[in-house]
Amino acid sequence: MFPFPPGAGSVNGMSATLHPSTAELLAAERSHLHETTTASRRRFARAAALIPAGVASDFQGRAPYPIYLTEGRGPHVWDLDGRQYVDLHSGAGGALAGHGNPQVARAVADAAARGTCLAAASVHAEPVARELAGRFGLLHWRFVNSGSEATMAALRLARAFTGRDLVVKLEGSYNGHHDAVLVSIAAGALAADDDGLRHPVEAGVPDATARLTLPAPYNDLDALAAILDAHRDRVACVVLELPLLTPTAIVPRPGYVEGLRELTRRHGALLVVDEVKTGIAVHHDGARGLYGMTPDVVALGKSFAGGTPCGALGATSEVAALLADGRAHVYGTFNGNPLTMRAALVTLRDVLTPGRHEELNALAQRLCAHVARIADEHGVPFAASAFGAKGALRLTRAPIDDAGAWAAAHPPELVELVWTFLANRGVFLAPAPDLRWTVTVAHRPSDIDHVADVLAELASAWTRATTT
Repeated sequence: MFPFPPGAGSVNGMSATLHPSTAELLAAERSHLHETTTASRRRFARAAALIPAGVASDFQGRAPYPIYLTEGRGPHVWDLDGRQYVDLHSGAGGALAGHGNPQVARAVADAAARGTCLAAASVHAEPVARELAGRFGLLHWRFVNSGSEATMAALRLARAFTGRDLVVKLEGSYNGHHDAVLVSIAAGALAADDDGLRHPVEAGVPDATARLTLPAPYNDLDALAAILDAHRDRVACVVLELPLLTPTAIVPRPGYVEGLRELTRRHGALLVVDEVKTGIAVHHDGARGLYGMTPDVVALGKSFAGGTPCGALGATSEVAALLADGRAHVYGTFNGNPLTMRAALVTLRDVLTPGRHEELNALAQRLCAHVARIADEHGVPFAASAFGAKGALRLTRAPIDDAGAWAAAHPPELVELVWTFLANRGVFLAPAPDLRWTVTVAHRPSDIDHVADVLAELASAWTRATTT
């Protein structure tokens, strides 16, 4: 059962037009959200006059206007209209410690009282580097201010180390807000260009820059090998998420991780793992803990610093030597500032302990089990997968191996229906809208069960809409 009528224009047997009754359900949900978020609507009208699209980041935007949040406490957030939500967006994963975590808050307050920007060598950076080295198996670390800065520095370091220019990234994946990776970032917009590679490029990225980035499909070692063979001795690195969390939570096929490591070594390219969205959110030791593989370079962000703006770059001794002897550089006024370093240390040492990671995994698996039960009971095509605290709801039971398969099964209006239905009943997902989720140390089984109750209500409404 799927909320699309049969007919022309289908993708993988599914039409891109909503079933008429499902379209009516979406219209009703849109109307209810519009009526109950009047304060957000008014704030948008004011903000958009000064801030393009009314948001500081395009990831915060939503048509026709964003839901403005005013506060987060524990597992909950509140919007400008006073509506309370169970928050599964969790600051895009940045709030893994929970909103307003008291241990993090105390560390931040103490750091702020002693000066937030010293722009000098900090005694607080070395303990954080030691914590990360123990988890990720890479001894050498530098700190920046975001995940985007981390991946930007990682790619430049890979190019400096190899003396090569080309970068391979995954189709449909997002690896940061810089020109080298703003190529093929939309799962639903993969189109071949004149050299046979798929290159949708963000506006403003020079063509010459975009041509240095080669997208490869996820879970396809043959395609990656063909790209590396075609550009022999020119590829500096392969950069990717493990596991892939853009646009959804996608499991690597058996042998894929091992094959990545072997292919990059054979071709003299570095393996750069973007763990900005994954990292300690998926395992105490990140992708290394999940797959037993240590990359050449790792980029971190979001969750490891307790919700403060921080990124990190880890590297092997051979690669990091370029920074140690001054052949390559990482600059930044706020890099390793006391506020974020204090927040990161307490998060890593005191909050996200091995026991807490077990609790996070149990909560995520509880939600996945609820989704499977609801799908069986109601006969709807719901599925979910999770890695540690991170997971995603899918609207198909068919395997999803790459970004293109996800896009084919998730037309934007269908994703909007799910997002809006949940928001109207007190569950907040990423504003995109998006069906990915993050549980935090502040969530309790009762929060997960509330989400399940709403999903069951959605399944009932879905069934009624598609059988009338």
